[in-house]
Amino acid sequence: IKRALDMRLSRCCNTLTYIILILSFYFPEVSCCDVSVDQSPPEVTISEGQSATLHCNFTTLDTSPYLFWYRQYPNQPPQHILTKTNFDAPGQALVQGKFSASLYLDNRTVPFQIEAVSHQESAVYFCALRPTVRENCISAPTKSEREVV
Repeated sequence: IKRALDMRLSRCCNTLTYIILILSFYFPEVSCCDVSVDQSPPEVTISEGQSATLHCNFTTLDTSPYLFWYRQYPNQPPQHILTKTNFDAPGQALVQGKFSASLYLDNRTVPFQIEAVSHQESAVYFCALRPTVRENCISAPTKSEREVV
């Protein structure tokens, strides 16, 4: 997987016409104590300079969910980009530079936007839901990756 990812990122950086974004997350579609996240679609292709929207659907019994977006460059630790909570104004986008996200409790989604994408945004993007770890869970979480091209 790493080799294929490196080849795709190399191709992206050599041809600046298209940008490859990688969507990945831990604990996808795995329900552990009624908490789960699902990012889709698995691939999105956009041209440099366009805006990208990454989607994250979540399930939780928590009435005050916290959702996090991270990105990770090859051979680097994940970087926190932003946190979205229901304490923000409903439907109001939280903007952090060229990144923004909105939380919709009614349909349990938190879309993430990147404005004017450049090849520097080629990375692995993670959606996470608090609690990211729960001590009383019996199910072992798994890791899965999905790509946004």
